[in-house]
Amino acid sequence: MITGLLLLAAAFPIESIRVEGVKRLKPEQVIAASGLRAGQKADKPDFDAAQKRLAESGVLASVGYKYAPSPSGQGYVVTFDVVEVDQVFPIRFEDIGKPEAELRKVLANDPLFTDPAPGTREVIARYAAALNAAVKEDPPIVGR
Repeated sequence: MITGLLLLAAAFPIESIRVEGVKRLKPEQVIAASGLRAGQKADKPDFDAAQKRLAESGVLASVGYKYAPSPSGQGYVVTFDVVEVDQVFPIRFEDIGKPEAELRKVLANDPLFTDPAPGTREVIARYAAALNAAVKEDPPIVGR
């Protein structure tokens, strides 16, 4: 007979979320894009999913995280350690029949929006999709 003790991480409230390594971005932007929020109950699968969302954003070159019991012992402190994509480009709009201010307002809904922005496929595709959803031009807007 084999016996043992299996300890599983339990969902506890997130008491705080920290972000280390940001340069252009604000910690609040990374936290918003992670999908996590203070007060929510979470455990390792939630933290893994947040890390994946951030890594797939095209804005960060790498994303690590750690979580530990909070000082109160009643929840977690989550810390994301990020490295931003270094190469960024100014955003320009050409031949779109809407004012630039309106187009920028659409892009500003993205929690990781910056200008200049990383020229990654993920960022360009996300921005083009957001603009197409808002503007509905024919032919559709193409990001480059």
